[in-house]
Amino acid sequence: MAPGTFDFFGFSDEVAAVAISRLRPCGDAATLCALTAEIVALAEQRLAAELTPHERSFIACRSGCGHCCRVHVSILPPEAVAIARFLHRSLSAEALAVVTRRLEDSYEVVRWMDDEERRRNGIPCPFLAADQSCGIYPVRPLACRGITSMDPEACAVAMAASSACDDLPVIIQNITQLLLMKGAYVGYARGLAECGLDSRGFELSGAVLALVRQPEQIGALAGGSLLALT
Repeated sequence: MAPGTFDFFGFSDEVAAVAISRLRPCGDAATLCALTAEIVALAEQRLAAELTPHERSFIACRSGCGHCCRVHVSILPPEAVAIARFLHRSLSAEALAVVTRRLEDSYEVVRWMDDEERRRNGIPCPFLAADQSCGIYPVRPLACRGITSMDPEACAVAMAASSACDDLPVIIQNITQLLLMKGAYVGYARGLAECGLDSRGFELSGAVLALVRQPEQIGALAGGSLLALT
């Protein structure tokens, strides 16, 4: 492959093939979590191979920024499973109750919003901590991993704009990272669909809330059930 090129469609096919090979037969929720981690690792490894240190130096995203954590994020059911299991295993009962309330409050508002309304209202991700760090960073969705910015100030201005008609700055992103993670998402969805599992995209807070409230759905998803939002 020539320098500076990347076969995004081929990578999506590769991810789909990995998903199918692991999901036939699909065992249980642990299988979904392990597969999600494998696909994330594959995407991150490929990204590390594709981006040069010079390209990476332009990416300004750092812990404590959090401007982009106010946009719609679509996740696949296995990604929601991984997040829900992470919360159950890493939080005390009291801390999990606090997070559940945040999810409830967030979903009650954002479930009725389109992408532009959410940006305009600045509704933060329920996992965004007070110090603007990500509370689920190890298991954050593929969609979040694809977002980058070369200028945090431009992100702040765009998020603070009152309407789509405002003179919004252009958010310059690393297109390789964006498309690579999208390719992983699409490939994963194709693999799930091929194996008869739920491959629909869901808003982050709604999907995770459903599994936190009804953990029995986690095992059911591995058996082919559809995710039911609460």
